[in-house]
Amino acid sequence: MKKEDIKRIIKEELVSILKPKLTEGVRGEELMNQLEDLARDTMTIGEPELGKAYAYLYDRINQSARDIDVDAEMLNDFLNEPRGRRHAANLPDWAIDDLLNI
Repeated sequence: MKKEDIKRIIKEELVSILKPKLTEGVRGEELMNQLEDLARDTMTIGEPELGKAYAYLYDRINQSARDIDVDAEMLNDFLNEPRGRRHAANLPDWAIDDLLNI
């Protein structure tokens, strides 16, 4: 399987997991599990910066939103924090758009 195909599959998985849920929010722990899988998958295919960005979101949710519903506004706040901006720069446009439901 080509690297581009794997990236497309990961993108489709992310969209299918997050897009329907971001308007009403998704339980932090559930989102953490998905982000952990995405981080591991992207690092496995040789995209360490993207994997680190997903891992950053995982850590931020674990620190402050594990037991509450996470919505697009909260994800946006995490990505606008000083450390988050550095990781947001490593997320491709489609990932940011899908995470924020734009």
